[in-house]
Amino acid sequence: MSELNKLFDDPIEIYINKLCNYITDFILDNKLPITPNMISIARILLSFLLLFFTKNYKVIAVIYLICRIFDNWDGILARKGNMQSKLGDKLDHYGDFLETFILIILLLINSKNKNIYYFVIPIILNLYNGINIGCQQIYLNKNAKNNNDKKDLIDFGKHSCPKCLYNNKWIFKIIGYGVTITLITLFLLNIPKFNKN
Repeated sequence: MSELNKLFDDPIEIYINKLCNYITDFILDNKLPITPNMISIARILLSFLLLFFTKNYKVIAVIYLICRIFDNWDGILARKGNMQSKLGDKLDHYGDFLETFILIILLLINSKNKNIYYFVIPIILNLYNGINIGCQQIYLNKNAKNNNDKKDLIDFGKHSCPKCLYNNKWIFKIIGYGVTITLITLFLLNIPKFNKN
């Protein structure tokens, strides 16, 4: 995730960022050999690990939540430790895509009762999350002080943010990145209940 002023932070994301900042400060203060790219690669590996827990939604929910926290953490460590790189930016985008793709595959594999909510709710939340991230990246690029601060946006990021959301950033303060990943995690924990219906 990109560092923003507080325009896009919802209440849960504020606490996720505090946790990531605390861990980052500990790593930097103790000169531990951990880089943002290591965190991004760990997140990609964790995404693949999801495929081994196709029936255990508690484990899937925990791994998903860890992956999303790692998504914030790698960016915070990169900025604070002055370790930003184009490779790291690409790994971050690949991690986002892979994690979402695998989650959708798992939902398809385990869809027993074909309940539309079972599949549609997490997809809508993930799409909204992508729109949120796209709006953040566009905002950062428009307010970058120079070309070096501008980020390469993947095509989805360039076209995903509708003006109605971009011009009403207060929406993200209510239901933004942190709230969305919390809702997806809670939904994953409750999937076995949907399957019993």
